[in-house]
Amino acid sequence: MAPTIVTSALAALLLICSASFTSATVHHHHHYEKRALTPPAAPATNWTYLGCYTDSVGARGLTSAGYNSGDSMTNEACVSYCAGKNYIYAGTEYAGECYCGNKIQTTSTLDDDSTCNMACNGDATEPCGGSNRLTVYSTPPPAQDPGPFINPGVDGYHYQGCYR
Repeated sequence: MAPTIVTSALAALLLICSASFTSATVHHHHHYEKRALTPPAAPATNWTYLGCYTDSVGARGLTSAGYNSGDSMTNEACVSYCAGKNYIYAGTEYAGECYCGNKIQTTSTLDDDSTCNMACNGDATEPCGGSNRLTVYSTPPPAQDPGPFINPGVDGYHYQGCYR
């Protein structure tokens, strides 16, 4: 076979392969839509969604307890953990972190819900905060024990004070 025929045949083959590869590359682009993450309105009985709060490593919004779940965090799991420790606030952050407390620190402020944009490691449909953002839930504080009280009196007798 003459060298020019081999060269022409090789060039044609390269051209065909190149066209096939380009065609395959152009036609196989996938478009992924980013779904909106929806915080559960009530992740546990008597717990409600408060919003997305700012947070930072140096000034945590919830300072009492917490844990990092690795790959199984959900808002329900965090609320359950904090409720089990008798805290009234629970917040998820950075897809897999959970924080608890009985008050939100003044360094943490309410932000737009869209800034809590990291899906929970354990449920891709829920937001678990974001970078320096907490998805926060709360429950009403327990009723205060009234402590000792003064008996108003019975049968015409009335309380007269405390004497020594």
